[in-house]
Amino acid sequence: MPLQANQASICKDTQVRLAELKEVALNTIPYSCSNSILTQYQEEIKNIKNKVNYSQKINSIDKLADWLAGSEKGYKLKKLNPVSTTIDK
Repeated sequence: MPLQANQASICKDTQVRLAELKEVALNTIPYSCSNSILTQYQEEIKNIKNKVNYSQKINSIDKLADWLAGSEKGYKLKKLNPVSTTIDK
């Protein structure tokens, strides 16, 4: 694949990915192979992914806190039977 075709593919893929992450129509993200705009789009993609990852981590922490507090529906604390320990002489 010639270099120009590869660059065009990268530009299009970046445009498509940004539209997907922003949950907007593709035509709302201007197509551009300008290096500065491509870099801007890639930075936006990175920032959106970081926000999503952060939200997922917070959600997981909240679920864990709820579970530990016993308020998370669907989670039940498992009762453990005490284990007797003896020391053999």
